[in-house]
Parts: sequence; structure tokens; C-alpha cells
Amino acid sequence: MRSLLLLLLLMACDNGAAPVAAIPAPAAAEELPEEEASKEAEPWEATSDVEVKGPRARARHILVAYKGAAQVPSNITRTREAAAARATEIRTAILAGADFAAQARDHSDGGTSRRGGELGTFPKGVMHENFENAVFALEVGALSGVVETPFGFHVIEREVVVEVRVAQVLIQWKGRHRAKTTRSKDEARTRAEEAVALIRGGATFQEVAKTHSDGGTGKRGTDLGWFQKGQMVPAFETAAFGLEVGQTTDVIESPLGFHIIHRLE
Repeated sequence: MRSLLLLLLLMACDNGAAPVAAIPAPAAAEELPEEEASKEAEPWEATSDVEVKGPRARARHILVAYKGAAQVPSNITRTREAAAARATEIRTAILAGADFAAQARDHSDGGTSRRGGELGTFPKGVMHENFENAVFALEVGALSGVVETPFGFHVIEREVVVEVRVAQVLIQWKGRHRAKTTRSKDEARTRAEEAVALIRGGATFQEVAKTHSDGGTGKRGTDLGWFQKGQMVPAFETAAFGLEVGQTTDVIESPLGFHIIHRLE
């Protein structure tokens, strides 16, 4: 499941949507397509492989780095003192009414600057301790003070978590990313429509996934876990967020293939 989430992240980015940094995907199906390129992430994310459990927070941030900070780009020459002063100026401007996203795009040295500083949703245990403590101490909508990590000074805003949990049936055709099938697109569509008919006819989603899906059926079955807006390709995201809990889509096409999506939570 990690591989599918990362692939959908990359494709979402290619389509202009905002991917998420610093979120290890929860462990699930192991047989979904592998990712070839890593997602863009902030350099200060934790490296441990943490399953998403417990409280989650969503945040955006502005990073002001300085010469000598960890993983600092070579073009940054400001001193630590100058970086702290700049972060304070940015925070003051936001408190006075400046738009956070615009400030991030114009001033942040972080990898998410062009996305307005958006980091998405993450659980405890994946961010640097100083950053994580600051985020989880904030009320939703609140702005932090200037927070220092080894990578520089951060101004952080905690946001509302909006996410869904879904399962899927994925049916691919020859030529799709990492597809292992020789079927044609028309054959794939026929198979997908047959899967929908079985579900509408009373078969459980899990039963149909086992017989029809090209996706993995690991320890969590077809469960893709939780994801938020901006993590998936637009067609998948729009369909998933349009479902009520317990509802199932018709056939949805994305760059990966045909999907049938079922909302779990």
C-alpha cells in the first residue's frame, strides 16, 4: 500500500495537486505497483518506518534556513541570527493579516514552499521532535511561535484534518505503470464493469477484490488506509471524497488503471 500511495502522490504532483511531505504510509497490501521515484519531502522528517496510528495532525510551515544548518542549500548564506530575525518578521506579518501560503511561497526555504508550505497529515513519531511538539501543542487554526530545529527556524500553522479511509479494486491493462497484465484497455473495462455488477448484486467488496483486483491483498486486504485531499490523483480523490461511508463508486479511471472505490470511514 505504501507504494501505491507514493505513486498516486507523484502523479498528483504532476497534475498540479499538492502532495504531502513527511508521512510514512500505513503498512498494508504488499503487491501494489512499486514506486520508482521518491516523493518530495522535507529534509527534517524522521526516517523510521512508522505505521500511522493514534493522533494525527495537519500543518503547513515556513522554513527559514541559515548557513551551517542541516542539509541547507548551498545558495543560503544568511547567519543563524539573521534567519531567526527573518522568521520573526514573517510571523509578525502573518499575525498582521498577511496570507500564510503567499508568505511560504515567497520566503520559505522548505521543499513545500511552492505548495504554500502544506505538509498534509502526519502522526506522532515522523517529524523532528521540536517540530512535532510544536504542532501537537497548537489548537487548530493557531500559529506557532518561531520553532527551531537543526534545519532552521519554522513558523507553523495547524490545520483541520480532512481525510477518508477507502478500499479499492484496481484493474490495469498493458502499458499502465508497472502493470503485469497483457489485457487490453477494453478488456480491463469489461472486467471492471463485471466487478461493479457483482458488488451491486450482493457480493462483498472484499470477495470481488480477491477475484478481480490487480492490487495487493496483504494483511489489510484492499484497505488503502487514511489519506487526505492533495495526496491522490484528482480522479481518485474526487471520487473518494464524494462517497458517504459504506458507498462504492462505479468504474473510475486514473493513470494507474480502472478503480472501484469503497469508503470505509
